[in-house]
This record gives sequence, structure tokens and C-alpha cells, in this order.
Amino acid sequence: MAVIRPADLARFRAAGWKNYPVILVYGGDEGNIRETVAGLLAAAAGPNPDPLDLVELDGDSLAQDPARLADELNALSMFGGQRVVHLRDPGRLAAAHIETAAEAASPTPLIIEAGELRPGTGLRALAERHKAIAAVACYSDTARDLRSLIDTALAASGHTITREGRELLAGALGADRGLSRSEIEKLALYAGDAKEITIEMVATIVSDAGRHDVGPLIDRAFAGAIGEIEPEANRLFASGIHPSALLSQTLTHVFLLRRALAARAGDADLSQFKKMNRIHFSRAPAFDQAAQRWSGTRLDQALDLVSAAVLNTRKSARLAEPVTIRALWSLARLARGGESTA
Repeated sequence: MAVIRPADLARFRAAGWKNYPVILVYGGDEGNIRETVAGLLAAAAGPNPDPLDLVELDGDSLAQDPARLADELNALSMFGGQRVVHLRDPGRLAAAHIETAAEAASPTPLIIEAGELRPGTGLRALAERHKAIAAVACYSDTARDLRSLIDTALAASGHTITREGRELLAGALGADRGLSRSEIEKLALYAGDAKEITIEMVATIVSDAGRHDVGPLIDRAFAGAIGEIEPEANRLFASGIHPSALLSQTLTHVFLLRRALAARAGDADLSQFKKMNRIHFSRAPAFDQAAQRWSGTRLDQALDLVSAAVLNTRKSARLAEPVTIRALWSLARLARGGESTA
């Protein structure tokens, strides 16, 4: 039995994988799974691998011809390289075939890429009890993980980030490692030659992501239009918008409204504020109404409930969509002057 913890993953990827003929990577964060599998494949194949030595299989095909798995694991490299078998989505392939591969201990590593697996069942149960199989669970990054990811990724591009900027960015990320990296890379490109990234830069670039897709729904929530939220949210999810992207935009909108209230209290020109913060003209009327409707106290409540929703989606990716819809309902109730139920 070998369950690899996140803190041990770097050491496992560097050398520990060599002790296990079979490695199972699974969990609720698809981006984290893909990144982890890619790292293990690169480590196992070594530098400059021959593409013919990387064998891609899928569980449904193997279920029709399970003997092929043993054939591929026992085949020799044509040019003397290190073969690696990558099994995507074990699907209907019986766990017994994986156990046979583990017992055979072929010199060809078998790396299995799966999704969410129920505790105590099937392949996950096998992996967690078998001494020749390593199980690597990939779930949404914690706040600490995200801060480390932000710092590491930005350092690679030659940037640093202020503490406030890091906190805002971390709050907008987390449900999927791939999406998180994409947003950080986009921020680095936006920063350009500026060495330090500020909270203003973060608010600008995060608010640009999917602005014209999710913006109208966010405006409806802040206007109190409870009945319009669920159908529009489901339409966005069906079109490919991830709940984390919607929540990140909602969080950014809360910050923008708080800053708008502070600017108005200081007699600043709200139209200039909207221009500086790149509020799209199509959303300007809704933004003005929200700035009038919402108080600082209720925006603090909104920040708490959206932050809680972000945390809950990280804990359970399968419930991300209903959790996000519930958070938007709660915002709409706050907009109407009622109490949040999030």
C-alpha cells in the first residue's frame, strides 16, 4: 500500500515511482490529474524519449481485449529506450487485470489516469491495499497550494506579486489546476515588463476572463433577479463555462463594487472609475444600479458567501455547479435586502 500525499509528490516524481510497476492517478481536479500524469510520464520515459515507446491505451478498448495490456507491458523497445504504458480512463476494464499487471512487475511502468473514484471500491481499493501499486490522489488546491503555485509560476516568468494581489488571485482560482495555470499565465502576459503585479492588475485581468459570457448573470444576481439565475447558470455550464470561472468573476465584481463605493465616498467620478476598471459599456447601467443598491456591509456579506462557495467547490468538485447556483441565489436575496442562506 502506497498512498502518495501532495507534499511527497515531488520526491515521488523524481525517483519514488521506480519502486512501483503500477501508478494510479485519480481525483476530482482534472487539471491537477493531467499535470501529475504528464510529470510522471516525463520522469518514466526519460529525456528525449522515442514517441513509439509511449503507448496510449483506454479502458473501454482493453475491456474488449484485456490480453493487450500484458502484451504492451512485456513488449521490448525497438531502439532500446524505456517504454511506458499510459492507460486513460480505465472504465470497464476489470481491476483484476490491473492487479495481474502489478503482480507481474514488468519493467514497463503502467501509469493509469482516472477521474473521481469512490473510496473502498474497485480500482481505488485495489491500489490502496496493494504493495506494488502507488495511488496518487489529485484534488483541488488548498489556499496554501494556490499561493505557492502563483509564486512559482510568476517567478518563472520573471514577476513578483503583492500580498493583496496574491490573495485576490488565490480567491479566484482553485477548482482546476489547469484553469489556475491558464489564468496565472494570462496575468503574466498582461503584466509584460512590469516586474511586480499589483491588485489592480489582478482585478483587471481576472475580470476580463469570460466577461461577456458570465457578466449578465452576475449582474442579475446583484440586481436580485432570483428566478433568472438557475436557467442562465445551467446554460453557461452547458456551454463549457466552469463554475470556478463564474465564481471568480463574481468575487472580482464584489471587489469592484467595494472600491466603487469607496471612490464615491471620496467624491471620485464614478464614470472615470468605470473607465479605469474597464467596465464594459453594456454592463455600465447594471453596475451603476448595483453601486446604488449595495452597502458596504452587504458587500462584506457577499464576499464571505462567495469565498465560502469557492472553498466548497474545491472540497467537492462534483457539487460545484449547485454550490455556485446557491451562492448566486444568496447574492440575489442580499440584493433584495434579505438574509443570505449560503
